[in-house]
This record gives sequence, C-alpha cells and structure tokens, in this order.
Amino acid sequence: MTIGSAEPVPPLDDNPFPPNAAAEVLGGDEAVTVTTNAVDRALRHWRAYRDGAGGQGRVIALLGEQGTGKTHIASRILHEVRELPGGDAQEIYVQAQWGGFRNTYTGAFLNWFRPPDILRRLREYYANIIADSLGASGFPERATQRLRDGMVDPQRFVTEFGLPESDYLELLNADLADVTRNKEFGAAFTLLLRGDLKSQVAEWLRGEDPDHLLQERGITTRIGTAGEALDAMGVLTLLYHGRARRFVLVLDEMDRVLPSASPPDEETLEAFRKFLKLMVEKGVFLVLAGLPELITAMGPVLKERLSEEIRVGQFTSIEARELVELSMARTHYGHGLGPFSDEIVDYIVELTGGNARQVIQLCHSCYQQSRETREVTETMVDLAAKGKVTLIEPAQLHQIVQDRLRRLGRTEFDTGHPIGGPNGPRADIWIPAYGSGVALMLSGALVKAGPAGALAERARQIKAADPRCLTLLIVAGYVSRPAFEALAGSFSEGPLGYTDDRFAEDFAHALSRLEQRMEVGDVDALRVVRTGLSQLTIAQATTQNFLENLASEVRSLQVTSGQQLATVQRELQEGPALPERVEEVFRRVLTELRDLFYLGAALGEAFGGEPGAAATLLQRMTVDADKARAIGVAYLAEQVIVSFREAVLAWFGEPPGQDPAVRDDRLKALCRNCDTALEYLPLNALNALSGPASWSVGHSDVLDEALLPRRRGDLYGLLDDLGAHVMEAVRAVLSEGG
Repeated sequence: MTIGSAEPVPPLDDNPFPPNAAAEVLGGDEAVTVTTNAVDRALRHWRAYRDGAGGQGRVIALLGEQGTGKTHIASRILHEVRELPGGDAQEIYVQAQWGGFRNTYTGAFLNWFRPPDILRRLREYYANIIADSLGASGFPERATQRLRDGMVDPQRFVTEFGLPESDYLELLNADLADVTRNKEFGAAFTLLLRGDLKSQVAEWLRGEDPDHLLQERGITTRIGTAGEALDAMGVLTLLYHGRARRFVLVLDEMDRVLPSASPPDEETLEAFRKFLKLMVEKGVFLVLAGLPELITAMGPVLKERLSEEIRVGQFTSIEARELVELSMARTHYGHGLGPFSDEIVDYIVELTGGNARQVIQLCHSCYQQSRETREVTETMVDLAAKGKVTLIEPAQLHQIVQDRLRRLGRTEFDTGHPIGGPNGPRADIWIPAYGSGVALMLSGALVKAGPAGALAERARQIKAADPRCLTLLIVAGYVSRPAFEALAGSFSEGPLGYTDDRFAEDFAHALSRLEQRMEVGDVDALRVVRTGLSQLTIAQATTQNFLENLASEVRSLQVTSGQQLATVQRELQEGPALPERVEEVFRRVLTELRDLFYLGAALGEAFGGEPGAAATLLQRMTVDADKARAIGVAYLAEQVIVSFREAVLAWFGEPPGQDPAVRDDRLKALCRNCDTALEYLPLNALNALSGPASWSVGHSDVLDEALLPRRRGDLYGLLDDLGAHVMEAVRAVLSEGG
C-alpha cells in the first residue's frame, strides 16, 4: 500500500477524494494508491528497469475500460521517476489527441519541446558526441567532463580548440540516422546549432510547411503524415533522453490515435513498429495506456515489442475499502472508514461494478453530503450516482438522438410512436421501415434495478406487439451493475451510454449491427425493413464525412442570428477593416473558439434569465479546477488573436514606400510572435470543457455535441497554424493587387 509519498501526510479538512479522479498525472504526488494486481505488475516492470544495468528498454501496455485507473498507474510510475536523483531519469507524459499521431505530435508531444528547450537539449547531445569522440584521443578528461556537464558551450569549445566542426556534425547526423531515414532532421538540427534560421526550423518542427530558406537548404517536406510525426517523436525523444540513465515515456489515451472505422493503414503500422523498435533499442521505458481495442488494432506490431500486456480491471470490495481507509487517514477521521461503513462501501462497489473512477466520484459526493451528519447513507449514494456521473438531461438526449438521425440521412422517424396499434406500447423514437423498424428507448441514469426492470418489461411488450422489430436502449448517464443485470437480454442492442466524444460513432455502429442481425432473419418477411434501415448505413458511408466537414466549415453561418457571431462581427467591423480574405481567417478562428465553448454567450443568457442564474453558472464554471483553468486559457487565446489582428491591421496601415523585404520580414515577425504566444498557452487544457452542454441547454441545437472531439481538433489546427494562415492570406491579397 502506498499513499504516493514516503512521508506522513498531515490530516486534511478538505474532501480527500479528488472530484476528477483521472486528472492527477502531473500533480498526483498526493494521490492515494491501492496496490491492485495491475498496479503491482506495472511497478515491478518499472523497478526492474530502474534497477537494471541499462541497455534495452521496455514496453508495457495498460489496457482497460474508461475509469479503471490506467492513468493513475502511469502517474505512480512518473512519481517514482521524479524521486530519483537529479539527472538520473527523465520523463514525458503525453495524452494522445483525436485524429492520429500527427495531431498527437503537434497538439501534445511538442508541448515538451519549446524552441529554447530543443536547442538546449541539442547542445547537450552534441556536447556528448564531441566528448565521446575525444575520449580516446588523450584529450584532458577534465575538459571533456566540463562538456558533458554543460559548463562549456560545445560550439565555442570546437572553435577555441580548432577542432573539425564538420566531422562532429557528421557524427550527429549519423546518430540521427539511427532514428529516422529522413535526413532533413539532421539538416534542421545543424541549422539550429549554427544559429541559422532558428525560428524557421522551429516552425517546421511544429508541422508547418518549410520556409523557402529551408527549402534552399534541403528541407523540402512537411511533417504531415503519421509516419513523419512518429519519426519526429523518435528524434526528439532521443534528444530529451540525452545521457540520463533512465527515461520514461507515457503515451496515454492511445485508442484516440486509431481510425474510427478501419484498422490503421500499413504506413502507420510500419512507422509505429519502427518507433517501438527505437524505444527499446535506446533504453526507453515506454508505457502505452488505452482501451482494450488498442491491442487488437495494432496487432503483431505491438505484441512483438511488448514486455507485458497488463489488464486493468475493477475494484473488489476489499480494494475499495482500502481506498476509503487510506483516504480517511488523511482527514480528521484518522484510522478506519470514517463516515462510510462496510455495507456502504459494498453498495458503492455493487452500483459501480468496481469502476475505480466511479467509486472515487461517488465517495467524493457522499463525503460532501455527510459533513454534517458524519454518516454516509444508502440514500446519499443513490443521489450521488444519479447526479454525479450523469452527463446530460434526458430531454437533451432526445434532441441529440434526433439530430444524429438527421445527420445520418434519416428524417423519417416518429417520437412517442405506439407499436402494434393505437393502444400499443410506445417507443421513444421509432425508425419506421414499412411494416416494422427499430424502437429506440431513452432513459436517464439507472441506479436501481427497479426502473431498469420496468424498461426491460416495456421492451418485452414492444417485442410482443411487433415480433419483427428490434430495440435499442440509450442511457443519458450512469448504469449501475444491478440495473445492467436487470436489463440483460431484454433489448436487441444496448444499453448504449451517451458520452460527447463517442456517441456519434457508437450510435452509427449500433444501427449497423441491428441491420446485420435483420439479415440473418426471415429475408422475405424482413426485406422491406432491411431495405429501409440500409438507408442509415448507406447515408453514413456516403455522407457522414461530408456532413461533418460541412458542419465545421459553416458553423459561423449557423450562429449568424445568435450572440456569438454578432459579437465577432461587431469587433471586426468597428474601425478600419482588413482585406476580406485576411479578415476571414480571424473571423473563422474567433467564431470557432467562441462557438465551441460558448462562455461569454452563456453568461449573457444567464444574466437575462432567472434570478441567481448567473451565480449558478459561475459556480458550475469554476467548481472544477480543470474547467476553471480551461476557461482562462480560452480567454487568453481569444485576447492573443484579437491583439494579433490589431497588429496586422496596423501593418496594413503603414505608409507606402517602404522596402518590401523589410516590410515582409516585419509581417513574418508578427506571425511568429503570434504562434509563439499561442504555443506557450496550454491549449490541451481546453479538453476539460465539454462544449455548450456544460453551460446552456439552449445552444445544443446549434452545435452538435457528437462533433466536439473533431471540432476541438479543428480549433487546435486553426490555432496551431494561425500565423501561417494569416501570412498566406496576406500574400494572396498582395499578389492580387489588394
């Protein structure tokens, strides 16, 4: 058993259960750890690597469903890395991004590599290459040690001692050739070391098109594919590793890099194979955490380098009691279960099925409720289960499902439809297909077996009224283990839980599976039903990508009559205007930022609503530290963009007759300043905001919640390349004589 620190932890008067059980990686030194089998196996691998003689690295995979504690296990390893003596170990934690390895590289991995850090790491790496080459030459050991310790600039050292710089740069390139066949990295790092074109190289490493000056020096391609991104991750990992004896790289949420509807392509698999090989050969301890499908999708590519596949399961009652006891030891309750009891802990485990995140969430809420009574009751647990993990209200779910059907090309559906006749049992949403169809039933959180049993009975009645129809249950929130068992076997599909990041994909797949089940039935009797439902699959296959791209592109048009775009337009139209093509770049990113998170407009709605609505909204916005931080980042990003626009406007307003080259350099500097400012903002913090549903129900009909992950990716892309987009637009305007 560990509590994340060898020193005794003083009692806390605050709630010892974190409100967000998954958000503890970088600040998890105080997190309680229950030594489950998975924790023990993972830490044994890390400690064997830590205590080994060096050489080969290791790859472990932490696989489990959402909320089982994969991130927490990774955080325990990182904590032990930080406890090692200075310089002996390095660590990087990266949360994978939706959209593949390139998005992960540009949107998360590069956060560890600011341009000054890259240059510093490169100089350290270069200094060690020089020191190694001089080791057998009789050169004074004291001088080479100063190189290794970073006390001497390696380039100055080479110059002062008249050493052959070109030879050492060739050695650097040879080392990099072990990592990637792409010689452009060697050329780029050489330019960095020599001090040439630092900003251009930094932009290229961020995934931008190479500047014409870089192209003249042999850097002609963009880091634009998954393979190139993995190459870049390998190169930078090698630099960051340096001469540290131990190096840990955690890639969390790895299932996000997988394509949604097909296995990864061969090029990506080969690049991933090469990346894993590099990590092992260079002595890196690599932790891959994700859903179980990660091992299926990556197949032999992952298994051939895997030290162990660790399945992270659910808490037992004994482990849950240990969690509560360790947590209570850090409060004024001291030893024991505090306001909890053995029966209450067992009940929490029963409701959650032992899901670690849900256990912690329920304990957090129950502890809060028990502050006055000093006793957690079963009623408190039920209230916590209903309110703490429900994502949306049932009314919102109805609207979202209907919107999803329309996006899939299915507009012929009914709500509250009676099955088998006017007095028959009713489906919440009925997808007709001539004589039959699919009955969708929608529900809020299901805590008790009773309400779940009533839903199951209703499904059986629908099936009895029309034996040919199929049924699907969709739940807006929490399904306890007893409720799940009460539902078993009553529905053709489900329960399907709603989450904003996966529902669109899961819903389409569920409908597809229902169609496949129809195909194995009475073909003649169900032919018309199957034909009708096939429209869903056909619509998804042929129009889904188009519709989602279109939704992203025309979002500003959809909110023209609303507060968001009106605010943007008012700001951009007051005073002198930029050329329309340039203005559109700023309009799009500002609209996307404000539309996606809806913060200012939500406050406006709240102040115009019921008494106390604004205060309630502010409480919702700030009660979670991660959300409060994300709100700050969103507003800072907005201010950077507005200030950048003003600077570009002033550039356009400069008097004529200036040297075009000087003026062009000034514009480049403005664009680079903007990109640098945005680069230093922790944009990944915006993931804590779940979109308009967090603040305003009324806005959900404008913004499709199912598109949030893709929309976030689009926004990150706009922010990441904003300077380049503005530069491109300005040059296009100038070339047209604007």
